[in-house]
Amino acid sequence: MPTTTFQRNLRRLRLMAKMTQNELGIKSGLGAATIGHYENGRREPSLANLRALQEALQCGYPAFFKNTNKPE
Repeated sequence: MPTTTFQRNLRRLRLMAKMTQNELGIKSGLGAATIGHYENGRREPSLANLRALQEALQCGYPAFFKNTNKPE
């Protein structure tokens, strides 16, 4: 399964914030396993969970979906 823009950006934003999956999970109230599922493409966030991620990472919604055109 190819990596989506959301998956890449969530990981990039988390790393830019210098957070582990566990730290982002705690800060967002979602849990580390959920963050891992989002980053690996096993699940997609609900709007409420996307909002929690946005608040935890202090970014706007477009940051999750903007195509950076940078290969991994």
